[in-house]
Amino acid sequence: MIRFIARTLAIVGALLFAVPAHYLWTLAGRRSPWPRRFLGLVAHFSGMRVAVRGTPLRSHVLFAANHASWLDIMLIAGASGAAFVSRDDCVACAVGVLAGEGHENHAYDITGPELFTISEALAMASEIAGKPIVVERVNDEAMYAHFDSLGIPRHASDDVPDGPIPWCSSDMVTFGQSIREGYFDKCTDHVERITGRKPKTLREVMVAFQPSWPK
Repeated sequence: MIRFIARTLAIVGALLFAVPAHYLWTLAGRRSPWPRRFLGLVAHFSGMRVAVRGTPLRSHVLFAANHASWLDIMLIAGASGAAFVSRDDCVACAVGVLAGEGHENHAYDITGPELFTISEALAMASEIAGKPIVVERVNDEAMYAHFDSLGIPRHASDDVPDGPIPWCSSDMVTFGQSIREGYFDKCTDHVERITGRKPKTLREVMVAFQPSWPK
């Protein structure tokens, strides 16, 4: 019981420090490292220890881990994220590349201006909607079972032409896998370089579409 109380107080203390620090970084216009640092601290206070062997690579590398327990979620979430980008910005970039010059033999990573974990994105959605959103972590098979219960086909080849569901569950499950494995863990300025304007933030997109959300 004493250990539980000590760990709980440590986590609360880290939260009380990380939240103001995160907003200070944001107000200064800098990319905040505090969400990831906080999650790493939660894992540390919970008793996990990270052993690093060799020289860590900073780019052009994919780190993948076997899921061993709920605690490793904290470590993985503390090291990965995604930069959500609006469809408008994707379209604008496509038009800019097709209609502009100098894009031959160039590859672009079209991202939003900020990295978010899924939990952070849903917390923002909860705030804007004024309703609680509970994040329940499940494995891939549980996700497939959920989509199966909704009658969603597993594979694109099973889609019904002009049917009510224009996508398959493997799209969504592998999308989640890609986020976990770090494929979306990058944030670039390519939208601004191509279009001449900054990309929309995730908050701007949510606020714009909030009136159409279920009440």
